[in-house]
Amino acid sequence: MNSPKSVGLPFVSVIVPCFNEEHHIGKFLDSVFAQTNLPGGYEVIVADGRSTDDSLAILNRFANRESRLRIIDNPERTVSFGLNRAVRAAMGSVIARMDVHSEYANDYLSECLAALEKSGADNVGGPARTKAVGYWQRANAAAYQSRFSVGGARFHDPSYEGFVTP
Repeated sequence: MNSPKSVGLPFVSVIVPCFNEEHHIGKFLDSVFAQTNLPGGYEVIVADGRSTDDSLAILNRFANRESRLRIIDNPERTVSFGLNRAVRAAMGSVIARMDVHSEYANDYLSECLAALEKSGADNVGGPARTKAVGYWQRANAAAYQSRFSVGGARFHDPSYEGFVTP
Protein backbone atom coordinates (compact mmCIF):
# COMPACT_ATOMS: atom_id res chain seq x y z
CA MET A 1 0.00 0.00 0.00
CA ASN A 2 1.14 3.54 -0.63
CA SER A 3 1.22 6.10 2.12
CA PRO A 4 -1.02 9.11 1.58
CA LYS A 5 2.21 11.14 1.37
CA SER A 6 3.37 9.38 -1.76
CA VAL A 7 0.66 8.86 -4.35
CA GLY A 8 2.44 7.26 -7.30
CA LEU A 9 5.83 7.22 -5.59
CA PRO A 10 7.06 4.42 -3.33
CA PHE A 11 6.93 5.14 0.38
CA VAL A 12 9.66 3.14 2.12
CA SER A 13 9.38 1.53 5.54
CA VAL A 14 12.80 0.87 7.05
CA ILE A 15 12.56 -1.92 9.62
CA VAL A 16 15.24 -2.43 12.24
CA PRO A 17 15.62 -4.99 15.04
CA CYS A 18 17.45 -3.63 18.08
CA PHE A 19 18.67 -4.93 21.43
CA ASN A 20 21.35 -3.29 23.57
CA GLU A 21 22.90 -1.22 20.80
CA GLU A 22 23.84 1.96 22.70
CA HIS A 23 27.30 2.06 21.09
CA HIS A 24 25.99 1.84 17.51
CA ILE A 25 22.42 3.18 17.33
CA GLY A 26 23.35 6.88 17.09
CA LYS A 27 25.68 6.55 14.09
CA PHE A 28 23.27 4.14 12.46
CA LEU A 29 20.31 6.52 12.83
CA ASP A 30 22.40 9.45 11.61
CA SER A 31 23.13 7.50 8.41
CA VAL A 32 19.49 6.47 7.97
CA PHE A 33 18.13 9.99 8.43
CA ALA A 34 20.72 11.32 5.97
CA GLN A 35 19.10 9.36 3.11
CA THR A 36 18.45 11.51 0.03
CA ASN A 37 16.41 11.38 -3.20
CA LEU A 38 13.34 9.67 -1.74
CA PRO A 39 10.48 11.82 -3.06
CA GLY A 40 7.88 9.31 -1.82
CA GLY A 41 9.23 9.60 1.71
CA TYR A 42 10.18 7.03 4.31
CA GLU A 43 9.66 5.97 7.89
CA VAL A 44 11.97 4.11 10.26
CA ILE A 45 10.51 1.48 12.59
CA VAL A 46 12.83 0.18 15.30
CA ALA A 47 11.65 -2.93 17.14
CA ASP A 48 13.44 -2.69 20.47
CA GLY A 49 13.80 -5.98 22.34
CA ARG A 50 13.51 -4.30 25.74
CA SER A 51 17.12 -3.15 25.79
CA THR A 52 18.75 -2.98 29.21
CA ASP A 53 21.38 -0.42 28.22
CA ASP A 54 20.82 3.17 27.01
CA SER A 55 19.53 2.16 23.55
CA LEU A 56 15.94 3.11 24.31
CA ALA A 57 16.94 6.49 25.77
CA ILE A 58 18.95 7.23 22.62
CA LEU A 59 16.06 6.11 20.43
CA ASN A 60 13.67 8.35 22.36
CA ARG A 61 15.98 11.36 21.92
CA PHE A 62 16.02 10.74 18.16
CA ALA A 63 12.24 10.26 18.11
CA ASN A 64 11.75 13.62 19.83
CA ARG A 65 13.42 15.40 16.92
CA GLU A 66 12.63 13.02 14.06
CA SER A 67 8.96 12.36 13.34
CA ARG A 68 9.78 9.57 10.87
CA LEU A 69 11.06 7.35 13.69
CA ARG A 70 8.68 4.94 15.41
CA ILE A 71 9.82 2.70 18.23
CA ILE A 72 7.85 -0.47 18.81
CA ASP A 73 8.15 -3.04 21.57
CA ASN A 74 9.59 -6.47 20.84
CA PRO A 75 8.92 -8.40 24.06
CA GLU A 76 10.16 -11.67 22.54
CA ARG A 77 13.58 -10.00 22.10
CA THR A 78 14.55 -11.99 19.01
CA VAL A 79 15.38 -10.59 15.58
CA SER A 80 12.69 -12.57 13.75
CA PHE A 81 9.89 -11.47 16.09
CA GLY A 82 11.11 -7.87 15.93
CA LEU A 83 11.18 -7.89 12.15
CA ASN A 84 7.70 -9.44 11.95
CA ARG A 85 6.31 -6.83 14.35
CA ALA A 86 7.96 -4.04 12.33
CA VAL A 87 6.59 -5.38 9.03
CA ARG A 88 3.07 -5.44 10.51
CA ALA A 89 3.50 -1.82 11.64
CA ALA A 90 4.90 -0.68 8.28
CA MET A 91 2.97 1.72 6.06
CA GLY A 92 5.27 1.57 3.04
CA SER A 93 4.86 -0.16 -0.27
CA VAL A 94 8.56 -1.03 -0.05
CA ILE A 95 10.17 -2.61 3.03
CA ALA A 96 13.89 -2.06 3.63
CA ARG A 97 15.59 -4.05 6.35
CA MET A 98 18.56 -2.28 7.88
CA ASP A 99 20.86 -3.28 10.71
CA VAL A 100 22.16 -1.21 13.62
CA HIS A 101 25.76 -2.37 13.25
CA SER A 102 25.85 -0.70 9.86
CA GLU A 103 26.28 2.76 8.46
CA TYR A 104 24.71 3.46 5.09
CA ALA A 105 25.67 5.75 2.24
CA ASN A 106 23.19 8.62 1.91
CA ASP A 107 21.96 7.22 -1.43
CA TYR A 108 21.55 3.62 -0.25
CA LEU A 109 17.74 3.60 -0.23
CA SER A 110 17.40 5.57 -3.46
CA GLU A 111 19.84 3.18 -5.16
CA CYS A 112 17.83 0.21 -3.87
CA LEU A 113 14.63 1.73 -5.27
CA ALA A 114 16.35 2.31 -8.62
CA ALA A 115 17.59 -1.30 -8.64
CA LEU A 116 14.08 -2.58 -7.85
CA GLU A 117 12.62 -0.62 -10.74
CA LYS A 118 15.40 -1.47 -13.19
CA SER A 119 15.66 -5.18 -12.39
CA GLY A 120 12.10 -6.17 -11.56
CA ALA A 121 13.54 -8.19 -8.67
CA ASP A 122 11.58 -8.78 -5.48
CA ASN A 123 14.56 -8.09 -3.23
CA VAL A 124 17.63 -5.91 -3.73
CA GLY A 125 20.46 -4.63 -1.58
CA GLY A 126 24.01 -3.44 -1.58
CA PRO A 127 27.29 -5.12 -0.81
CA ALA A 128 28.28 -5.80 2.76
CA ARG A 129 31.49 -3.86 3.36
CA THR A 130 33.34 -4.32 6.60
CA LYS A 131 34.97 -1.55 8.59
CA ALA A 132 37.93 -2.78 10.61
CA VAL A 133 40.09 -1.25 13.31
CA GLY A 134 42.97 -3.27 14.68
CA TYR A 135 44.68 -6.48 13.66
CA TRP A 136 41.92 -9.01 14.49
CA GLN A 137 39.17 -6.92 12.96
CA ARG A 138 41.21 -6.52 9.75
CA ALA A 139 41.83 -10.29 9.69
CA ASN A 140 38.12 -11.00 10.12
CA ALA A 141 37.24 -8.42 7.46
CA ALA A 142 39.67 -10.04 5.03
CA ALA A 143 38.07 -13.43 5.66
CA TYR A 144 34.58 -11.94 5.29
CA GLN A 145 35.54 -10.60 1.85
CA SER A 146 37.38 -13.77 0.81
CA ARG A 147 35.76 -16.10 -1.70
CA PHE A 148 37.53 -18.94 0.11
CA SER A 149 35.59 -18.39 3.34
CA VAL A 150 32.20 -17.24 2.02
CA GLY A 151 31.99 -19.45 -1.07
CA GLY A 152 29.64 -18.05 -3.68
CA ALA A 153 27.95 -15.44 -1.47
CA ARG A 154 28.28 -12.56 -3.91
CA PHE A 155 26.88 -9.86 -1.63
CA HIS A 156 30.27 -9.91 0.06
CA ASP A 157 31.88 -8.68 -3.19
CA PRO A 158 31.57 -4.88 -3.50
CA SER A 159 32.37 -5.01 -7.22
CA TYR A 160 29.59 -7.50 -8.12
CA GLU A 161 26.30 -6.26 -9.52
CA GLY A 162 23.62 -8.71 -10.59
CA PHE A 163 21.35 -11.50 -9.54
CA VAL A 164 22.31 -13.87 -6.75
CA THR A 165 20.78 -17.21 -5.94
CA PRO A 166 19.97 -18.56 -2.49
